[in-house]
Amino acid sequence: MINKNSDNEILEKTRDFDIPEESSLIITKLLEEYGLQKDQDEGIKKFIESTGLNAPSERSRIFENLPGTKISGLVMNCVEGKISFKDLPELLGKSLNISKKEAQKMADDLKNQIIDKAKPTEIEKTTTLPAKEEPIREEPPRPRGKDVYHEPIV
Repeated sequence: MINKNSDNEILEKTRDFDIPEESSLIITKLLEEYGLQKDQDEGIKKFIESTGLNAPSERSRIFENLPGTKISGLVMNCVEGKISFKDLPELLGKSLNISKKEAQKMADDLKNQIIDKAKPTEIEKTTTLPAKEEPIREEPPRPRGKDVYHEPIV
């Protein structure tokens, strides 16, 4: 949301979410519980080995395909309201290649341990625009010498 405070000041409000600090540990435990830690470790190994060898887009692709990255992305989308909790188990199942039952249990665990504990916060950012400069008005040149068009004022 953007509001104008004055002619040269803009107040922008954005919504962010504070998620529990231990969310990465929770995701790591879930990776172990659902047998995905091996895939995570192999992906991290590929990511580290690709340093300097591959293009940044390749490294980005490797990172995005890590199971932990997929889970955290889906959790953030759910917290931000981009996807509903009802759709989370199906999306987890497809992206992690796990059964419906496992996906539902993982979604419930994520909801109880991370999603329900996320708190919305509003961030206010004020931007001051540069002041508008008025153009300098030049007076028309005054005629030199005797004014032949007007009578003198007495």
